[in-house]
Amino acid sequence: MTRDPWPEACHARPPRLLVMAAFLLGAAVWLPAAPALAANSCWFGEPASLAGELPACSDPAFSFALIDRFYLRIITLPTQGAGTIDFTLTNSDEIIAVDVKFIPPLPPLARAGSSSPLSGAFNYQLSISPFDTDYFLSASLSITPPLEDPPPEPAAITLVQQIPEANLSLSASDAYPVSLYSETDPLKSITLLGQYTLHSGNIGSIHNGFGIFYIDPPEAVPVPAPLPLWGVGIGFGYSRRLRRRLRLLRSRRGDLRPGSNFAPPEQRLRSSGLAAADPR
Repeated sequence: MTRDPWPEACHARPPRLLVMAAFLLGAAVWLPAAPALAANSCWFGEPASLAGELPACSDPAFSFALIDRFYLRIITLPTQGAGTIDFTLTNSDEIIAVDVKFIPPLPPLARAGSSSPLSGAFNYQLSISPFDTDYFLSASLSITPPLEDPPPEPAAITLVQQIPEANLSLSASDAYPVSLYSETDPLKSITLLGQYTLHSGNIGSIHNGFGIFYIDPPEAVPVPAPLPLWGVGIGFGYSRRLRRRLRLLRSRRGDLRPGSNFAPPEQRLRSSGLAAADPR
């Protein structure tokens, strides 16, 4: 049974050199919204999802998986607020996205008038199927304000995510993605350990985008199979001809050992002790 193919929009992967060139030119974090090709969502925090529309992220039976190739494992749910975690596959430069949408926006209304900072954490792990030839290329981080009118006060936030596998970190102040590209040791799994502190303002969502690249499998080296078989055939034929020549030689000359029925008469008599005396 063959594995499910990629969605049609994902088949036209750009060549690796073009992907790297676009990245080096500096693809901006603020990309236009792209339709999701696949999505998986859950609800975290209290109160629970309205009318149970979404499964709880804390439910052991719930798991994040996109087209059986990309996987998200939550290590620590957001420790502040409530809302949704969306894991999506998009038709854009950032193929994988992880979005934490706070509903209502952070901070909760009960703390809106508080002057103390609001701190929280969110940790998770992303992985790509070991049967795929895809690897992580880049990672980005951005924060969006709540969709309100009039616009709320801009958030004053300290947000840092560590990626131990690449010995890198993402910051909310980064203007461009960070590169995860490695030709010698490409990454199929990364961990993001995030800590955030909201000093003032409101947060609508935290967005992580991830680019991927692929490595063509090595081409099979053709083995000249007919040559060894031809050599074995020649050797076998030669040995058969040699045995046939030996059999023909024996049948024509006979067994030349003394006493043998095929030996000359004088040798047969001499070996049996009955040889006649030489008349001369």
